Amino acid sequence: MNPSSVAIVSELLDNDLPQVADVLVDKGADYVQEKLGVDLQSNLTPQQIEHLREAAMAHEEFMAKLDEESTQRATNMQLNAMNSQDPEVRHFIYKFAWFWSWVSALYFFAITFVPSTVIEKNDHYADIILGFLLGTAVASIIQFFFGSSKSSQDKTQLLNAKEAQK
Repeated sequence: MNPSSVAIVSELLDNDLPQVADVLVDKGADYVQEKLGVDLQSNLTPQQIEHLREAAMAHEEFMAKLDEESTQRATNMQLNAMNSQDPEVRHFIYKFAWFWSWVSALYFFAITFVPSTVIEKNDHYADIILGFLLGTAVASIIQFFFGSSKSSQDKTQLLNAKEAQK
């Protein structure tokens, strides 16, 4: 990273724009300038910072809207499956959730209570699999049946409020 980019990242962090700074570090200044339509330079004026903040929020809202549309498509697909005449189609998602719930529970039990030399020799693999099951499989099942996260809900409310103002 060149020195001017370091200065810009520092300035973005000082002005409470960590997401923009992260993208700048990860993908470069050209990418940020293209996506947000803002010229990045060091010593930004308060007007430029505010413009950058608004552009970042607009892009964040766009991403939240895409996420909401994706969720709606998945919901519509599930509603169509529930209207199917085939009982296997209607019950697939529940059988799938039960399968992974049982596999996860059995694995948790085995890792916790069953002594095994295989697990002791490969404890890192056991930890990785346990982390995957807890962080992805079980969390996804719970999210599907009980709803999304609080931050996603907040983004949806923010989008609805902005659309109501228009």
